[in-house]
Amino acid sequence: MLDKLYQKIKFGGIWLDMNELANFCEGNCFQDSPNKVFDYRRDIPYHPGSDNIESNAISLNATHTGNISEANAHAFYGFMESEATYKYLKSKGIRPFIISRSSTIGSNKYAGHWTGDNFANFEFLKSGISNNFLFQIWGTQMVGDDICGFGGNTN
Repeated sequence: MLDKLYQKIKFGGIWLDMNELANFCEGNCFQDSPNKVFDYRRDIPYHPGSDNIESNAISLNATHTGNISEANAHAFYGFMESEATYKYLKSKGIRPFIISRSSTIGSNKYAGHWTGDNFANFEFLKSGISNNFLFQIWGTQMVGDDICGFGGNTN
């Protein structure tokens, strides 16, 4: 798909936004397989936040090529997309400039990081500063956030 776009618009960089497998369906959209193997309430060693980890994401029991479960691949989807995009741009002789929202350990080899949508208030402005510093400490050379905010009173 990048090649089709490149044939129409010569680009030297790309912003990979919404680059995780998401599902904005309300409730259970798809029936889980009868041989359900992963239950995040039971199988995950920690519980991030207070939300259901499968909220707005595809089922952790989904299976990828090579019989890899979504539970084991979810955190690396953005990484793999950044790597594929990097390799594509290199194949065109372009020095890659990639900003990714979804990242994990090692993503900084292929892309910078955007911290995602936030709200237009001082709490998010304050957390954006510390998030930028943390990503730089972790080795991400280019990182940024929406300093003006995306939700709330953005004026």
